[in-house]
Amino acid sequence: MGGSGSKKPPPKPGAGKQDRPWRKSAAAIKEEKAKSAAILGAAGGVNQGALRMAIAAQELLDRGCLTDASQAAAAQAATTTMLQVATNARPAAEVDAARAALGGAFRAAGQADALARLDSSDDADGRNKLQLLHEVMPRLWVGGWAALNNECEALRSRKVTHVLSVHSADQGRRLPSFIQSHLYKRVDDTEEAAEVLASHFEEMTQFIEQARSGGGVVFVHCGAGISRAPSTAVAYLVWKFRMRAVDAIALVRAKRHNVRPNPGFVRQLKLWEHKVLATTPVEAGAVAQGAPPNES
Repeated sequence: MGGSGSKKPPPKPGAGKQDRPWRKSAAAIKEEKAKSAAILGAAGGVNQGALRMAIAAQELLDRGCLTDASQAAAAQAATTTMLQVATNARPAAEVDAARAALGGAFRAAGQADALARLDSSDDADGRNKLQLLHEVMPRLWVGGWAALNNECEALRSRKVTHVLSVHSADQGRRLPSFIQSHLYKRVDDTEEAAEVLASHFEEMTQFIEQARSGGGVVFVHCGAGISRAPSTAVAYLVWKFRMRAVDAIALVRAKRHNVRPNPGFVRQLKLWEHKVLATTPVEAGAVAQGAPPNES
């Protein structure tokens, strides 16, 4: 025992406990944020408040809350306009007009209160780092491994039906029967693992989209809910709303304030952004169905 004289190999970069996102020093976090900001560039002209309202409106439409066909069509048109205005650096007056038109369409359908409730955000809730999981958009929750404890009661109480696990364990955890589907991807939380994470973006996007389009509620988790799981949610938002990664990260961070993808993940999200935005909306939709976009 130990007589061979062989030495243990040096630890791999990022393998030490101090490299885990919740253990990093303030100086390391500051340096990491600076690297990520340099990769992402400036914000892409997205009005976060208007975008959240458009997402809430689309959720009510997807739920079938507007039963009158003509009212639903008018609300969908107003929602589409709002989404376009919110993500294309339009003047404040144009954003306000789109917001008023959207509110009017839902008021005419008797859904103004429902829209207001869904659109409301609890900033204090997002700042609570001890909360197990946060809803970053309707029916998409992000958090850490701890949410699976206590027989997944935190998921049951939020009516979660689908789980996407992105962590370093060799296999996924057995989940209760109320979880209809579980996708597991083994990815380490290191910059060196960024390409591994990115290789799963299309499949993970497909999983989330199919679950949500079928009325399901998705929980995406990693170890602490700081880097891998938020990066996965960001990849979905970039695809879903054809937005820049910098704006998608801001949207997720507004709901879960301790989100901090490592620079390697950020670099891959930027590449994913380029890939998605280089396609037409129809081609981008094919990505979520498992087909790669056309490469030029």
